[in-house]
Amino acid sequence: MHLSMKRCGFGAALAVASLCTIEPVYASPKANQPNANIAAPELHEIIVTAEKRRESLQDTALSVTALPGAELQKAGIVNAQGLTNLVPGLQVGYSNSNTTFTIRGISSGTDATLGDSAVAFHMDGVFEGRPTAASGIFYDIARIEVLRGPQGTLYGRNATAGTINVIPNHPNFDGYHGSGQVEFGNYGELRTEGMINAPITKTFAVRAAFQTYRHNGYLNDGYNDAADDAARLQALWKPTNNLSILLYADYFHQGGVGNGFVQLPMGSNPWHVSLPLITQSGYVSPAGTTDNTSWMVHATINWRVGDVILTDIPAYHHLTVNYFAYGNGLDNQQNDHDRETSNEFRVASLPGARIQWVGGLYYHNEEQPYWQAFYDNAQPQNPSCCTYLGEGDSLHFIYPTISNPSYAAFGQITYPVTSRFSVIAGLRWNQDHKRVVGGTYKFFGQDTIPFFGPVIPAGTQQLSIATNVSKTWRKFAWKLGVKEKLSRNHMLYASVSTGYKQGGVFAGAPPNTYKPETITAYDIGSKNRFLHNTLQVNADLFYYDYKDMQVDQLEDLPIPGGGYAFGDEIFNAARSTEYGGELETIWLVTSSDQIQFNLSALHARFDQFRFPTQASPPHGGVANPVQFLNLAGQVPTSAPDWTATLVYQHTWSLLSGATLQWRVQTHFESSYWLALDHAFNKNKADSYQPSYTNTGSEFTYTSANGRFFTRLWVRNLENKAVLKTYSYGGAPPAYGSISPPRTFGVTIGAKW
Repeated sequence: MHLSMKRCGFGAALAVASLCTIEPVYASPKANQPNANIAAPELHEIIVTAEKRRESLQDTALSVTALPGAELQKAGIVNAQGLTNLVPGLQVGYSNSNTTFTIRGISSGTDATLGDSAVAFHMDGVFEGRPTAASGIFYDIARIEVLRGPQGTLYGRNATAGTINVIPNHPNFDGYHGSGQVEFGNYGELRTEGMINAPITKTFAVRAAFQTYRHNGYLNDGYNDAADDAARLQALWKPTNNLSILLYADYFHQGGVGNGFVQLPMGSNPWHVSLPLITQSGYVSPAGTTDNTSWMVHATINWRVGDVILTDIPAYHHLTVNYFAYGNGLDNQQNDHDRETSNEFRVASLPGARIQWVGGLYYHNEEQPYWQAFYDNAQPQNPSCCTYLGEGDSLHFIYPTISNPSYAAFGQITYPVTSRFSVIAGLRWNQDHKRVVGGTYKFFGQDTIPFFGPVIPAGTQQLSIATNVSKTWRKFAWKLGVKEKLSRNHMLYASVSTGYKQGGVFAGAPPNTYKPETITAYDIGSKNRFLHNTLQVNADLFYYDYKDMQVDQLEDLPIPGGGYAFGDEIFNAARSTEYGGELETIWLVTSSDQIQFNLSALHARFDQFRFPTQASPPHGGVANPVQFLNLAGQVPTSAPDWTATLVYQHTWSLLSGATLQWRVQTHFESSYWLALDHAFNKNKADSYQPSYTNTGSEFTYTSANGRFFTRLWVRNLENKAVLKTYSYGGAPPAYGSISPPRTFGVTIGAKW
């Protein structure tokens, strides 16, 4: 066989993939294909549920990346941070116990407790408002779906940037089988993982899985370690072909020292910090501790009634965050008890129906008592203080009531005008309510010249800022789109959609509320298979019109009676614009060689934004007045212009029937900033992350029967520290979280 390609121009990058056609010219099979009976290699179909129904990734009119569980294993992804290297336009970091997501330059970096994420995180279809446990669920995974762009119609509020859905492997009736693996690496790493699937009867099956993960701290002070334990249990009952009931429970515990920060700018060895961290009159900051627990239960009930499918997903998620850490130049301690109750009820058309539609009702409520304290033992004003934690004065955020009930009704339809051309329309109504009751307190110890304001007798406390706010927001989100099936392997789509992120309250004196953020997004995309199903090219272009984007900053907030208090104040950027695109390709060059290339381009700017400068420490007990900067034309945080990933994989077939596979992967990101006002504040120059690459490689030996494997791997060959989050408390120095150093090890696994 040989190929001839029609010429086509490079007008729009998107049109190239769909309108350039490849015409195969076949020669005689007998003369040129002696192995014609051997199936040629081709790409497998990936089924996703991005639009609340099962369909092929190549038929889904969305910008979505789907990562099968096997791909996660090969790439060595054991937590959410690893997704950065595989998903175009996605950055993942952490701040203490909170996982932060950024998609297309839109970040979830607002206050992890009082604020809300712009990226909706789902576990098996259940929304988790506080994705602290995101680092402990990457085992026995079927796939991960990352949807870019606002998903306001089907996923609702707080999905202006997109959604991430982690789908585990469910119980099945394919017989008793299981798997297990153990991993050893530098920094004392020991990771174990196991799974067993058991069809108890012809209609009832269970599946259990677990993971443990241990390693020493990547930072020499013990921080950035791992002491995680996770387990998942599922039961599936299918009494008839028309009814299935899935029961799900998971548990995750995160222990050890926990995530830490490094002082900026980083030194020649970024993972080496000065020890002890704090020494002042004999005081040394205690070692960090983390004791976070997350567990969730839910059911997924699917029932076919006539020509419709009824789906109900009741769920409950409980999260406890309890840690002590050094950060922002202060010792800080936090304790949260988060309880989420939700239920989603859907009615949908049958798979394969000519008109595809779905409609439903949704309820979600979050109750979140919150306490956090910052101790000034780090930098006391009295040289004779301090020798123990709490001897100096401290600032406490105490919020016994944070409640957030949400209600929604939604629907979406895909109507085929012709056999190839379809129209898509969706609408969602949201009502969100948030009540916040609590306050900011000063506790005064023996520091007679307290860091947090005027002198008050030792051993006393003062309510600095009282908060009692109750707000309700109502919003419609909509979507209009079209898709054209040019042929079996080529599709074009376009859409206009809106997204909405609820407003909220920050820990400051009134006025201390901020407005919802809204987005109108324009997308045009193309999905294609070429070269006899061996080359896949998917592309998407987008344009965002953003209003009232929510951003936050630590502020020295004036308080009644004089003095000031730190607070994580959240502001609205009036207008901003983003545009760019993604390209995702995968090519089976031969039966032994595979190349994958992903590219993301982004242009993000604020158009109108009066941003408050951080107030200087007070003089005479009175905070300086807050002044405003004009950030029009400035770049949002975590918004690199370019990201790219290149993967090459080669497989050798050995005479014994075993295989040896080599995989090399490199990820590139251009430079970005992590402080909004860096251009106006020279103290924030170290919020700049230069462009970087991150490369990993591995060799995997798999036995002839496919039951055993051994994998040698190395990650971050460059041994480059990447700045992920940034924190500046109003005076130098600043602090940040960084990526892991070079790691290497061996993984041994078996399945039966």
